[in-house]
Amino acid sequence: MIILTRDHQQKVVPTGFSWTVLFFGVLVPIFRGDGMGFLIQFALAVATCGISLLVIPFTYNRAYEDRLRGQGWKTLN
Repeated sequence: MIILTRDHQQKVVPTGFSWTVLFFGVLVPIFRGDGMGFLIQFALAVATCGISLLVIPFTYNRAYEDRLRGQGWKTLN
């Protein structure tokens, strides 16, 4: 887990394999407020008839962290 901060707000971001994405699939980005993650995950699931839902848990947390950093979130020192 890492802690990201922006404008006096903090987010705890998990790292590594995402068990929540494995069990709950496309619902996880919705709960995290990650609209782009939802769109990507949903499009891949439809295009691959759900097979991508077995691969995405390995990459989702890192991609989510990268999207947050692109929005200006920084690591808490």
